[in-house]
Amino acid sequence: MEFPGVAVAVLVVGLVVAPTAVAGVVDDRHHAIDGVGAAQESFDRNEVRLTVYENRSARWTFHYERTLSNESERQDFDAFAEEFNSNETQLYLGFRRDSSALVADGANITGREMEATGFARRADVTSSLGNDIGIVEMSFTWTSFGVENAGRTVVGDVFEGGLYLGPQQSLVVSPGPELRFESVEPSGTQSNSSSLPASDSVTWQGEQEFTDNRPQVVFVASQTGDGESSGVGGTEIDGNTGSMEAATTPSFWAGDSLPMLVGVVGVLVLGGAATVWYLRREAFGPYAESGDEAEQASEPVGTAITEPAVSDEELLTDEDRVVRMLEANGGRMKQVNIVSETGWSKSKVSMLLTDMEEEGLISKLRVGRENVISLKGHEPEAAGSPFDDE
Repeated sequence: MEFPGVAVAVLVVGLVVAPTAVAGVVDDRHHAIDGVGAAQESFDRNEVRLTVYENRSARWTFHYERTLSNESERQDFDAFAEEFNSNETQLYLGFRRDSSALVADGANITGREMEATGFARRADVTSSLGNDIGIVEMSFTWTSFGVENAGRTVVGDVFEGGLYLGPQQSLVVSPGPELRFESVEPSGTQSNSSSLPASDSVTWQGEQEFTDNRPQVVFVASQTGDGESSGVGGTEIDGNTGSMEAATTPSFWAGDSLPMLVGVVGVLVLGGAATVWYLRREAFGPYAESGDEAEQASEPVGTAITEPAVSDEELLTDEDRVVRMLEANGGRMKQVNIVSETGWSKSKVSMLLTDMEEEGLISKLRVGRENVISLKGHEPEAAGSPFDDE
């Protein structure tokens, strides 16, 4: 069974230190973990946890949780969790597929060899202060996520164009056992407010939008009491396999482990104009019913529903609006002009156009730092330069 409240996140990330290189990948791909946008309204807690290790691999964990308000919600979530933990559901398979595609794009952009490995997932229920909390978590290891610079591990070049955190969304970055923080830009909430090097994590809360290559985090080797770098203890991440050593694997990865919320998985969208973290809302329940069945069940029998009058323009889908706009402009436009004319955010337009390209409605071509969007038969190859009319 699929849990209706869970969606696959979209990884829109433009990676690469060079702005030009990075711009190309992000808007050209709609991959990864989908379901992020309004998830904040469906979940009580929504965060992305990023742990960076000495070998410059990073463990990405997408964590969602919600209070289950009654026994019915608890039973529905238990049924979802049993299916999710026991079988490779479409949600989890999509997560693996899209995460791998995202990392492959990152490798192409940065020129570094990267892999998505060590996939894991879990859904469970835990109790806190007398409340049942449903939890869903999916994770993977991204090898070569950071870069080495003068003996330091630096993270941030993947966020070309800047990162966006939606309302009620948070990004939590932590050093692995062999590292400690040296600097963070911009500043976030430190677990140790008086000392960044002594902090176990730094958290950024949404809503906020970062500038190019931000946040940027620099790590240095942690020190033992005698001043020597610490090379023992903690969880070791294999840079080639991304696997965790069994002796140090966190206990919550066990089958009957600690709970985490369900419903959405973070999505990163790779786009040249900006690297965006965008959460699209997906309803949390009812878990056992399909969307149509749930909607029908929620409508009182015999109740007439009067819809307010709406214009033809309002009845158009976002895809239809873009198609009409392209038709009115000779069959192709720059992506930046679509953003300007619609008034939509860059992240929304980026993901919408990626969906439309996958559906065969439009095509995209990278020209310099611009994306040119075309209807079939109006591609630059068939119709000349995309800038003939300028």
